[in-house]
Amino acid sequence: MPPTIKTSYVPVFIAAALGAGWAGAADPTMDWLMGRAATAPTTRAADDAAPTSRPAEVLVEPRRIDGRVGRVILSDGTEIVGVVTTTPGKPIRLWDEAETSYKDVPLNLIASMGARMLWERLQPEWHFIDSGSDIKEYTGKFYPARELTYELTLVNRQTLTGGVVAPLYVETDAGK
Repeated sequence: MPPTIKTSYVPVFIAAALGAGWAGAADPTMDWLMGRAATAPTTRAADDAAPTSRPAEVLVEPRRIDGRVGRVILSDGTEIVGVVTTTPGKPIRLWDEAETSYKDVPLNLIASMGARMLWERLQPEWHFIDSGSDIKEYTGKFYPARELTYELTLVNRQTLTGGVVAPLYVETDAGK
């Protein structure tokens, strides 16, 4: 069963699918180009080329191999199932308030992740009156703000609680 992330708010970001590396990895784009390479100029169209008004899609993005199949459940009940990843090469960074330090947890060690809202309110919008000034000026507008705390259950059944300082990306079969 895929890991579950329950939260009252999970921002879903768009991620570019990146390959695992060059050495020994299959590259669909390079395979496509090399399969159609010509040694001499030609005056006729390729056999498999059909007339079209748009260019062929030559760039095929491979799926990230460091991701985990998971399910994100939003507060309104919407479920997003797909490959969940973080920024390439980065673990989930969790702020442990009790120890006042960060803990880096690799994504493959997380069995499930839940979120609980600490507070939610409208914050007054402000800006500094001049560049370099320390005087704030309120605009009269407000924006919604919330703070969440997360509980991570690891595969060894250990639980960690704190604020997460890392974006999560979800790639579904329907798109990114």
